[in-house]
Parts: sequence; structure tokens; C-alpha cells
Amino acid sequence: MEVQLMDWMVNTKQEYFFGIPSFTPDENHRTYGALLNCYCSAKMEEKAIYIYRKMDELGIPSSSKLMNNLVDHYLELGQYRKVANLFNKMKEKNVKPDELACCILMRSHAALNKIDA
Repeated sequence: MEVQLMDWMVNTKQEYFFGIPSFTPDENHRTYGALLNCYCSAKMEEKAIYIYRKMDELGIPSSSKLMNNLVDHYLELGQYRKVANLFNKMKEKNVKPDELACCILMRSHAALNKIDA
């Protein structure tokens, strides 16, 4: 029942988000960020990546909060190498990692037994 409810909520939100017009970059940042958060929470990797790429296309700047959604998503899925890759993308995009991002990175290194990283 809970999974069905989550699927319904995500699909309903997706229909809503894709039906709204483009707003200012700040409004788009919040709108698409909320949808990205929903997909990450629902462990819907393909849709989360699609939204993240769409945000790039629209010129919505990355932030530590957006990136934290994705790196935490990969950590939850046990895809630790992708955590490190996204952390490198954060550096490339000049997104300063916050404390949460650093904790997530340390947890992924610990899971990979890369304590010296």
C-alpha cells in the first residue's frame, strides 16, 4: 500500500511539474529541486538523473542541497563509486560541499574501504 501511494504521489507530482510553464531561474530551481528530491526519495534513479540533466539544460545552477540529494540517493542504493563521481562534479561546478556532503563522501569511502582517500 505504501509503495503504491508513493508511486501515485511521484507520478502526480511529475504531471504537475511538467505541466507548469518555465519560471524565473530561482523559481525553476525550487520547482525542479523538489521534483529531484521526490525521485531520489522514491529511489527512482533514471528519473532523478533526467531531472538533474534537465536542470543543467535550463541553466539552473547546482547547489550543495541538490547535489546532496543525488549523492545520498547513490549512497542509499549502495552505488558508492557514483558518490565519488558526483563529488568530483561538485568540484568542477564550483559547488562547495557542505558538512552533509562531506559526511556522505566519508561514508562511501568507508563502505569501499578507502580510508586513506
